[in-house]
Amino acid sequence: MFGSTNEINEVLDMEMEHHLSNGNVEAWIMLSIFRGHIDAMIQFASQRDLLCPYLISISPCVSFKYWKDATQLYLAQIDRLVAKGEEDKLLQFKNYGGPVYRKVGSLLSVHDVKGAVAALIESRLYKEAYILCRTRHMESIASETLHKWAEDCFRTGSWTLAAICYIALGDLSQAATILGKSQNQACLCLAADIAKVAGYNTFADHIEERKLQVKPKKMKTETDKLLEDLPSRMELLMKSGMGVDTPALNASASEINE
Repeated sequence: MFGSTNEINEVLDMEMEHHLSNGNVEAWIMLSIFRGHIDAMIQFASQRDLLCPYLISISPCVSFKYWKDATQLYLAQIDRLVAKGEEDKLLQFKNYGGPVYRKVGSLLSVHDVKGAVAALIESRLYKEAYILCRTRHMESIASETLHKWAEDCFRTGSWTLAAICYIALGDLSQAATILGKSQNQACLCLAADIAKVAGYNTFADHIEERKLQVKPKKMKTETDKLLEDLPSRMELLMKSGMGVDTPALNASASEINE
């Protein structure tokens, strides 16, 4: 995702193939709109009788003539479905990712890429906004989006992802600072390594000292998990002595009082 534009497009190609193989045609269509592959999207939908007013409303972004051609395809689809007695398909609602993605698609149809990015950011869809910027070669806005994503991740406690964003921005100092706030030893080790690479050896030493003060989290074994599910001694005594004045229960109660 943080590679070159060609690498990002290769990832998106694989993502679209994955959606097709799993029958997620609406996701495939929306990715095509995001990438500006309008003709491929219209032809794909026409071949599967999936054209609808929303998709036709996207087509004028190519040209007025293309919109007329796409409309003719839609009219032919209507006649075809009616002839087959499948006109109910014309009334089927298609979500296309919901209101946010439909709004973004409409903004892209009028070539308002900045507005589309802003709509995604407003809905905290930072990854989608960043990828949209990269596929449209808007590098400066992509960097601004990455900054906002990192800040949001830091506010919400996703420090590792925030650090990744700062590394992608080339801000190793900020990445090390964020990871250095963690209570996780693995994160602290990484923070120290990043600080050293950035040339902040004193800060790296400080993180190393802090790491020694952080106790490693004990991983629960299967035995520990089983023991957690077992009743305590007091619970067993209470159950066995419920309503009965037994010596064992009295002795146990005396021990607790002492």
